[in-house]
Parts: sequence; C-alpha cells; structure tokens
Amino acid sequence: MTTIKIKCNCCGKKFDKLKSEHDRQLRKGQIKFYCNSKCSAIDTQKTGSKDRWNKNRIEKHSRIMKEWYTKHPKQKTIKIRYCKNCKIETVKKKYKSICDKCKFAYYKFYRPLCEFKFSLSNYKKEFNFSLIDKFGWYSPKNKKNNLNGIARDHLFSVNDGFLLKVDPKIISHPANCRLVLQKENQHKRAKSEITLNQLMNRIDIWNKKYKIVMV
Repeated sequence: MTTIKIKCNCCGKKFDKLKSEHDRQLRKGQIKFYCNSKCSAIDTQKTGSKDRWNKNRIEKHSRIMKEWYTKHPKQKTIKIRYCKNCKIETVKKKYKSICDKCKFAYYKFYRPLCEFKFSLSNYKKEFNFSLIDKFGWYSPKNKKNNLNGIARDHLFSVNDGFLLKVDPKIISHPANCRLVLQKENQHKRAKSEITLNQLMNRIDIWNKKYKIVMV
C-alpha cells in the first residue's frame, strides 16, 4: 500500500498516511491533516476561539454603529421639482415632468383639441398618398391589426405646444401634419421636427395658398 509524508497542521511534524485515504479526504474537501487526535482537538479549539472572538468583535461594532445612528439620524434631502408647464406645483416622482393637475388638463382637454380634423382629400397635392396605398392606415391589434401602417404626425408636437401654451388650432392646422409610418411616429415620441416659428411660417404660406382665414 502506498504511503506519503504529510505535515501536521498543528505541531508541524511529518507523518505517514495512506495515499488512497489522503486522496479520498481531499475529494471531500478536507484541507487540514493531523498526526493524532490530540493535535486535531487542539487546532479545532484554537479555531473555535478565534471565530468566537471575531463574532464578538463584529457584534460590538454593530452595536456601536447602531447607537451612533440612533443619536445622529440621517437627514433626507428632498429635491424640489417644479412642473414644466405651470412652474408652481411640485412633481414628487423623478420620472414625471409635469404635475398631476397639468397632466389631467393635457389628456382631458388640450390633446383632444389638437387632433387633426381636416380631410386629406382636400389637400391631395400636399401629402404622399402612395404611402397609404402601400402600407395602409395604422390600426391597433384590437381593431384591424395593421401595426406597420401610416399615421398622421404633428411636425410641431402636441407636448411642446402644451408646454408653450400654443393655441390648439395652430397645432391641429393641416400645415403641421405629415404622413409617416407609425413606428417612426412612436420612435419620435414627443419631439418636434420643426420649431414654432417654422410652423407659423408654414401656416402663413398654407393659408395664402388655400385662402384659409383662421379665427
């Protein structure tokens, strides 16, 4: 039977040990070896004492820190966020830019007034109808399910119009409309493709061309 020399983890004395038994203990995860049971007991007692000392030290440190934080509570700094629209109401949540009151006014009153109500057939030269023939009109899943269709898009966004308090009649004007794929419209989100001055210039040209009088 093959034996190998092993160094005792406690006294440092080398002793013979069967190689098969040594390999079996290594596979089980054992890394410490002792020449006799006495050395094993001594080393285990030392290790246990050290672990208990570390545990008591950690508990003492935790207790001191807990007492300190009890006497010196951390002051929470509240960041004041003002609504981008009314500049008065505070916005509590980070991801919101306008207050609840303005949000209600936007979706309940302003946005519906900014929807396009004109007929495209009245301005056939201004829009690319071939896109409609190719892709069709956009429709959600619960209707005709044409998610890759064409949608009417505001060049100057409704959101910017709301923040700048622009008259809904200006936002819903035909000069502010274009035909795009719904995917592009969603990707653009609330961004404007043109400035307000550019929109006003487009409206002036449009009104002169089609002899429209805005009230």
